[in-house]
Amino acid sequence: MPTPSADVYRNLTRKAWSIRIAGRVVGHVPAIALAGVTLRTSEASRLRCLRLGIRDVHAWARGVPVPGLPRPAEAVRIRYRLDRPGFRDPEGRPVSEWNACWFEADGSAWCLAGPGERLGAGGTDMARPYDRKILSSDLAHVSRAGLLDDWALQRAGRRGDGYVLVGTDEQGRVRETGQVQGWDIQAGWAWVTGTGLLRLGTPRSAIPSTGVTL
Repeated sequence: MPTPSADVYRNLTRKAWSIRIAGRVVGHVPAIALAGVTLRTSEASRLRCLRLGIRDVHAWARGVPVPGLPRPAEAVRIRYRLDRPGFRDPEGRPVSEWNACWFEADGSAWCLAGPGERLGAGGTDMARPYDRKILSSDLAHVSRAGLLDDWALQRAGRRGDGYVLVGTDEQGRVRETGQVQGWDIQAGWAWVTGTGLLRLGTPRSAIPSTGVTL
C-alpha cells in the first residue's frame, strides 16, 4: 500500500510534532522524517496572528513519512518565525522545496537538498553516484516486479555512499537491496542496483508509532 502524504507541524502545547493526514490529526510524535517535502505557510493567517496576538497552525511541511531515515551531516537547519514570511535557510533565504526533512525531538527542523540534488523522494538521484537514468518504460510493468514488504530505508554503510532498503520478499525472507537509484513511495516502486525494479509494499512504520499520543 503506498504511503500517504502527511502534514507535519510543531505543536507548541504538546512540545511534539503533530501529524495530519487528509485534514485530520492522527497523532503526535517526538520526531519524524519526510521525503519529497513542500514547506507551506498562510500569509493571511501569519498577519492575523501578529495583529491579534494569537496562535494557530499556519506553517507546516507536507511530504511522505519515511521510517528509520537517518539525518545526514550535510542537512541544514531551517527555521520559521512569526515576524517574517516563509521558512528560511541558514542564510535567511526563503525556502519551500526539499527532498527530505527531519523534524527532531528538540523542536528543530533540518532539510537536505533542493529538487534534483542528492536524496530524491520520487526521482532518480537518491544514490551518488548512479549510472543509469530511469525511464518511464522501466516502470511499465511495476505490478509484476518483485515485492519488498515491511521495508525500511537505511544508510548503505559498508557498501558506500547512498541508501539501501531492508525488508521481506515474497518468500518471507528478510533481504537487503543494493543501493537505491530512485523511488516513488506514493506510486509504490523503487529501482535498486543489481535487482532493478522493486514493488514496495507496506513500510515498516508508515507513521512512527513510538511516543504517539492521540
